[in-house]
Amino acid sequence: MKTMKVARTFVLLNAVFSLVMGAWFLIAADPVAGWLFAAPTSPLSTVIRVLGIGLILFSASLIVLATDRFATPRKVVLVSAMDTLWVVGSGALLLVGGHLFSPVGQVAIALVAACVAALATGQYLGVRTYVPPRSQASVKISGEEFSFRCPGLSTRRKAQSGRL
Repeated sequence: MKTMKVARTFVLLNAVFSLVMGAWFLIAADPVAGWLFAAPTSPLSTVIRVLGIGLILFSASLIVLATDRFATPRKVVLVSAMDTLWVVGSGALLLVGGHLFSPVGQVAIALVAACVAALATGQYLGVRTYVPPRSQASVKISGEEFSFRCPGLSTRRKAQSGRL
């Protein structure tokens, strides 16, 4: 039986990457804005800080997902879809507003998008290999008796007045 271990690993890697980037954006918004933008201004530093806060919150939700025993493949696919939107948005941003970014900023945006794409792919492929567990319990009815088998628990009873 394949578990969601691969998907969880990639979700956790995504959380670490998002946390590191978010903390860096929050702590060093002014230098980051200077490297990313062709003409850095104070409002752009604020945008970088807000993006950092968003990444930290996203990271926290990914940590919760990665450590949730009952996480569903649907949730992991949703995270992969959000990552894919980030990659597409980064490409659109470079195509439409590439002139707003310095050459270093353009390369940085492309590299981050490539990392996010790799994480999204790993998460998605991890979910695709997942096989949901099947119940090991069974009920057998024969004549007036029924038996219930479950690892660690077994019982056999006679039906009373036609009822099980």
